[in-house]
This record gives sequence, structure tokens and C-alpha cells, in this order.
Amino acid sequence: MVVHFWAEWCAPCKQMDAVMRTLADEHAHAGFFRVDAEALPDLTEKYDVSAVPFFVVLKVREASRGPGVVVVVVRDTHMLRSKLPHQATELSEFHTAFKKT
Repeated sequence: MVVHFWAEWCAPCKQMDAVMRTLADEHAHAGFFRVDAEALPDLTEKYDVSAVPFFVVLKVREASRGPGVVVVVVRDTHMLRSKLPHQATELSEFHTAFKKT
């Protein structure tokens, strides 16, 4: 799951919308969400969003470490691409783990 924190006044955030649409098309098995950082301050604070655009990738933690979700803060689109789940099974595992948290 990819969470894109953005703000209405932020021009780079608007430019990232096209990138996010492309990534969503390329990774149809992953969930992409857009969060207005100013409208949801509790969520923004939870993920320690210090500037926008800001990306968080939520992934299933490896079974050897116990059930749960790993939060990966992503600073740029190259890193974002490398952190996306590459198979639908990874996303299914994420949904199962996420429901438990």
C-alpha cells in the first residue's frame, strides 16, 4: 500500500499525481492512497510527515519477525518503485497482517 501525503498549495504534489497514476497502472495489485496532510493532521503526525510530497509504503513484515506491518518512508520516486510489492500475493499478505494491527 502506498500513501501519498500532499497539500493543495503544493505544486510538486500536483506533479506527483501523474507519477502516482503511472505507478498505480503498473502495480495494479497494490493500493494507492492520497491523503491531504493538512486535512488529516493525526494521520500526518502518526507517520511523521515533515514536508509534502511525502510517501509511505506499508508492507507485510517478514514472518520470521512476527506478524505486523513495516512502514517505509520514501523520499523519491525511484525509491518508491523499488519498495512496491511486485506480486499480488504480497498485497494479500499485507491485507491479512494489516487487519490484525
